[in-house]
Amino acid sequence: MRRTRSQGFPATHQSPRAAPIQPAARTERKGRSGHQRNAARGKNEWDASAKQLHDAIHLLVVCWGSPPGQALLEIKTKLERFSDRPPFASQVKAINTIIGKDARNRTLVKMVNDLAKNNSIKTYEFSLLVITCIYNWINLHSMQF
Repeated sequence: MRRTRSQGFPATHQSPRAAPIQPAARTERKGRSGHQRNAARGKNEWDASAKQLHDAIHLLVVCWGSPPGQALLEIKTKLERFSDRPPFASQVKAINTIIGKDARNRTLVKMVNDLAKNNSIKTYEFSLLVITCIYNWINLHSMQF
């Protein structure tokens, strides 16, 4: 025997056997996000500073000849996921700190120049990353011009 609302269920309570949801009532999100649409079309526009930081990570791995550590991998993954946005200042600072740990005390530009002596590579620019570092330093020291 099946009970109905009139037989004792409160108005807010559903009967034990609810009617199945009809396909028309279901709401499914169709389509792709902006990032997925761009990737599907082959148009993944990189933010200029994000691209410079991504290039810096790759060059660092090549110049040192070792696999990237956990910190580099995390930053690289986030840059690739959010390639259309500028990197966080903390990401730029982390890469700069890692570069500062070079065994021969080289800057990234010096490492790339050493690599270019025996290899044909394209020209890389890191001006936006330098500007980010300077901006962060100014904010850290509360300097105003």
